[in-house]
Amino acid sequence: MNPPHKQDIKGGAQERLTFVEQCLQQLILCTNDSCSKETQETLLELGLTVLERGDFKERWEVAKIIPKLGTMAIAPLAEIIQDESADLEERWFAARILAGFDRDDAILALAQVLATTEDSDLIEIAANALANFGAAAVRVLAPLLECSPLQRVAARALAQIHSPEAIAPLLTIARAPDATLRATAIEALANFRDPRIISVLIEALGDLEAPIRKEAAIGLGFRADSAAEYNLLAHLRPLLYDFHLEVCQQAAIAIGKMPGEEAECYLSETLQSPLTPVPLQLTLIQALAWRETASSLAYLQQALPFLSEQGILALLRALGRIRSEALKGQAARILLDFYESQHPQLVKMQIEQALAHSLGQLQDKKGISVLQLLANSPKNSVKLHAIAALKRFPNSPNDAIAS
Repeated sequence: MNPPHKQDIKGGAQERLTFVEQCLQQLILCTNDSCSKETQETLLELGLTVLERGDFKERWEVAKIIPKLGTMAIAPLAEIIQDESADLEERWFAARILAGFDRDDAILALAQVLATTEDSDLIEIAANALANFGAAAVRVLAPLLECSPLQRVAARALAQIHSPEAIAPLLTIARAPDATLRATAIEALANFRDPRIISVLIEALGDLEAPIRKEAAIGLGFRADSAAEYNLLAHLRPLLYDFHLEVCQQAAIAIGKMPGEEAECYLSETLQSPLTPVPLQLTLIQALAWRETASSLAYLQQALPFLSEQGILALLRALGRIRSEALKGQAARILLDFYESQHPQLVKMQIEQALAHSLGQLQDKKGISVLQLLANSPKNSVKLHAIAALKRFPNSPNDAIAS
């Protein structure tokens, strides 16, 4: 069979189909073991043409055949991946094929994908391939971190390799002058459990770049078991007052994961501050409620007089989500005390709705009388919330539900 020529594809749909089928048949008949180099090159050209012009099924078939033509396929496949004008599906298949080559040039081509494309599917293929290459990819990428034009490409690729071999090269750029390199390193290192990393994360809390401080706080949030040894609370606490809101929020979440009542005290102090912005209030409430301790609930109750309407709403809802049976009574008591306090925000419909809903979630019998009052509210929505809450109580008497 003579190989079909690329120009044969210029006909109509039927001619295109015939051409593609001929290409596939010729490729199946020959491998690099049975064909001359010249024939292999011709077949590779045909295979790349199918990759360019074929439909999904044809591309799928040719993707299984091209690797048999050997490493000569790597360079043109790399070109396809980098060609932003190429069909996205074609680039996707090219990356998928490249992932099967355990070669330095294939690794570099896949690393380039991470730096030059925004398509999530391409990035996922490249990242998974690099992760599978493991130590081999680290060996290729690590030298590029040393004053190379590909520093950022190599750093981003190394960050995708969840292998212990990646730790050492990432540590070398954790203090790099380039903030992008530092951020990539800190974010990646935070995923490893290694004694060398905690001190680097602590140092990064003081970085001049907010994204780096944020990633360091996130990373330390997963090191609660080392809180005492490294005095993590003392290092994280100043970030509750950072100039950047996202840094404050991640610091609050991290502190919320630390053991001991001291962590709750720091969160409470910030929550009660009149200078605390509403978004941070919400994060602090979440961090305290997540702990589910008697003291964390007490701190939430103390904060109620200082909160915005949004903060009160978030707190009431958080109390309704308490899962510990031992704490549900305390949570219900806080809700009832709030209702009895005649707080100015109680006139707001959303506040009353949240109060009723949370009392229903907790199913503490002490809340029935308040729910009965709310079930007679002139506000129809509040009334419906209260009735729905009452129905959640087991064996609730019919007369407990207002008509």
